[in-house]
Amino acid sequence: MRALEKPHTVHPPAEIVAIGNNFCIFRPDNHALAMVDARAADIFKSALGGDDMSDLARRISRRDGLAPDDVQGLIETVLSGLRSEGFLDQDAGDRGRTIYPDKYCAAGEELAGGIYQLAGGPCVRLACDDGRLTPLLKAALHPLAAPCGRAADLEIVISKQGTTYQVRQDGEMIAWGLDLAMARRAGLQTTMTALLPPERVAAVLHASTASIDGRAVILAGATGSGKTTLMMALVASGAGYMADDMTPLDRSGRIVSRFPLAASIKSGSWNILAPLFPDLDLCESHSVGDRTVRYFDPEGVGSDRDDGPEKDSTQKCGILIFPKFEPGSEVCAERLTPEEAMARLFDTGSEVAGAQPSINPLARLVNHTPAWSIVFSDPGDCRAEILAALAAA
Repeated sequence: MRALEKPHTVHPPAEIVAIGNNFCIFRPDNHALAMVDARAADIFKSALGGDDMSDLARRISRRDGLAPDDVQGLIETVLSGLRSEGFLDQDAGDRGRTIYPDKYCAAGEELAGGIYQLAGGPCVRLACDDGRLTPLLKAALHPLAAPCGRAADLEIVISKQGTTYQVRQDGEMIAWGLDLAMARRAGLQTTMTALLPPERVAAVLHASTASIDGRAVILAGATGSGKTTLMMALVASGAGYMADDMTPLDRSGRIVSRFPLAASIKSGSWNILAPLFPDLDLCESHSVGDRTVRYFDPEGVGSDRDDGPEKDSTQKCGILIFPKFEPGSEVCAERLTPEEAMARLFDTGSEVAGAQPSINPLARLVNHTPAWSIVFSDPGDCRAEILAALAAA
């Protein structure tokens, strides 16, 4: 058995947290992230500390009863994988959703947008120079429109440069090279982080959320999984509306905040939801990539809204649901482990956020919130399954 070389000591900022019986590692500066087992976690921590890999190999061999050559191969494989995915290099590189600090003033065209406010917080002006993107942003943000005459506390500008978009906040570049769908999401997410207190947005769940009896039902999943349809059905039956598609999770990992954008309802769900929300048929249709959507305010577009500080702006996480809409199927629910829940959050677009990114809030969410996978075709039948799971949580 040849000796393993001692790695060069590197000190990239990194976190490693327990998820169920396994571990999640996260590098905040480049958002590199992976789920690993206990063995790989030991190797990672030893590499960060510049430990002697031969000593580690002997410890693993004695502890786990593995042949020395097998352990050596395992260590080399793990280190190679971690390095290639951006966990061990001193240079953060250009991975994940990197925030670019460079200031860049583009010569934009005439800007169109609006001023938005949430729960008595700051007023944010979102402006855009693109005729395709501006209507999408305004339709989604309409429920958060600030009263006339309010001055903006800060400004977010999205401008198109050639075929891509860039986002600036108070003149500072924070994202660039985005396509239309990415620019739409970046505009809405940047607005969210500007409207809410910093401690309220430690992660952004790709989830639609309703509140039932003081607890949040978080419906997370990929685009087209049915999360908005199911959330709207819950609201129609009396649940409170919290958020659609983007749900802010706070630093504790136990609380989600209200961010009531107009719900983005895809054309495949119009017939399902129109009987519950007749005004849906009156909404304008928009093209977002290859999808056609209508933006609908579940609480009533143009109605007298009550979004003051006394509004229930946060809810304790009650249950985490990963829905999957399958026409003609019976309701089928399966309990998920924390590891499975974390993997699904990552795979379906949830992400760490905030000025001091940390994986801990997401870890606490999956470790302490019951998670279920539910296949459904009838939202009413699925609602009964969710209420039963919530009652047992």
